[in-house]
Amino acid sequence: MTTEERLAAVEASLARVRLANRWLLAALGIGVAAWAALAVLGPPAAMAQAARPARVVEVQEFRVVETDGKRRATLSVDDNGMGLRLYDAAGKGRASLLLLTEGPRLALFDAAEKGRMSLLVSEDGVPSLMVSGAAGKGAAALTLSKGEPALVFKDATGKGGVVLDLNEGEPQMLLLDRTGKGRVCLSFDEGEPALMLTDAAGKGRATLGMLDGEPYLGLSDAARKNRANLTLRKGEPALLLSDAAGKGGAVFDLSGGAPRLLLLDVLGKSRASLTLSKGQPNLAFTDAAGKVVWQAPQSAPENGSGKSALRARILHPPPHLPPRAEATIVRAVSAALAHW
Repeated sequence: MTTEERLAAVEASLARVRLANRWLLAALGIGVAAWAALAVLGPPAAMAQAARPARVVEVQEFRVVETDGKRRATLSVDDNGMGLRLYDAAGKGRASLLLLTEGPRLALFDAAEKGRMSLLVSEDGVPSLMVSGAAGKGAAALTLSKGEPALVFKDATGKGGVVLDLNEGEPQMLLLDRTGKGRVCLSFDEGEPALMLTDAAGKGRATLGMLDGEPYLGLSDAARKNRANLTLRKGEPALLLSDAAGKGGAVFDLSGGAPRLLLLDVLGKSRASLTLSKGQPNLAFTDAAGKVVWQAPQSAPENGSGKSALRARILHPPPHLPPRAEATIVRAVSAALAHW
């Protein structure tokens, strides 16, 4: 075989190899394209019915960005929970929907990213709507307290403010001082309106309200013991002063339209009385059983000499009275006669 024949045979062989390679490359291309199509579009219906592999994408954060890469929204999860956050054109967070360990929360923020409004449900299932002032100062909240609705206003310190709510179904308004303690309470007490003032320790010291359909004003000491009451009894005014035990004291009132002063012992029993009977003064002392042990005349004499006689009889009481009682009578009646 000549050299020319050998060269022709080699060229023919190379031509066959090139053709075989083209078919192999074509077959590989078709295979890759089919694999890519299956990966994107999934297997044909017949194959899908035979086996449906799970399609799962696992990430910790999705981001939505503008063409320049500026973040506008994120959906992420971390140790505190997961949330959807929205950002303005300046990249400031302005809204968020979060599912935290303590409960879901929807929050809105101002341009300085300060929280201004939020709607949440606490861990124990209590819903609340809160609105905050600029820089977080001052706030208002609508919530439930022990199953009852409550509206709360707070000052710039976050402590003083007003609470309007229902207490066992009865409406009440509470005013808080700058330490967060309730100092004024307007409410209903057994269906009757009442206004209470408290001291810095939160103890009620003054109450203005209605009792049995009559108005009253009550004053209490630091131990919350009622010490003074101004009220109406059967339409007549009455002032009651009590000791620390709430029994002994004094009563100044009108009885049948006539003024009366009663002094009470530690058991709450009247032991001395100064009254007017038909326009005439009457002074009486009683024992523990309520029996009168000494009494000035119920009807005063009509002339000046009678007045002197009355003074003499009172200033020189019967000898069976103890000296201490004599001194009390002398002081009380002398003062009364001085204005007679």
